[in-house]
Amino acid sequence: MKNCHNSFKDAALERQQHPLPSGRYKLEEASRQLRRTYAELERISNVKRGRSAGWDLECCTKGDMHVWLKGLPEHVAAILARKVLPAHEALVADGASRADIARMRPWLRDQAAKLVDDLEDARLDIRRSIGREYDRMRHGDPLLQPLVERAIRLTEEALALAPSLSSCD
Repeated sequence: MKNCHNSFKDAALERQQHPLPSGRYKLEEASRQLRRTYAELERISNVKRGRSAGWDLECCTKGDMHVWLKGLPEHVAAILARKVLPAHEALVADGASRADIARMRPWLRDQAAKLVDDLEDARLDIRRSIGREYDRMRHGDPLLQPLVERAIRLTEEALALAPSLSSCD
């Protein structure tokens, strides 16, 4: 059975087959992807609140929002395993301190594991009744948005270890 834990494990195994040469670019990619996801959740919330007709949706249509939302927890879990955690380790190739990476590793892994657990809880809740998530969106208390926010924060925390890029003058 596919769930967030299995998605996480599968993505981690997939990444082992294709190691990252460096980490910054992959963390930046993950950040952009998660921010786009968050923005889509905002757009869906606007549809559910009657503030939008849904023409501005980018990742799904008004008719298949439920399908996109139901797949979202597994998708975010996979991003953590395929991009965020391995990119954190690969930051050494970008000039990040091995000691800093080692210090952050347990915290980052622990936070990612907790987030995957919470994503799985959300997946089960949404599978039972997408209508409850729609109601939460209408009332400004969605289940998925805070989880995506946490994934963004984890990604940004890992990215903060990367040395600044110097500009050519």
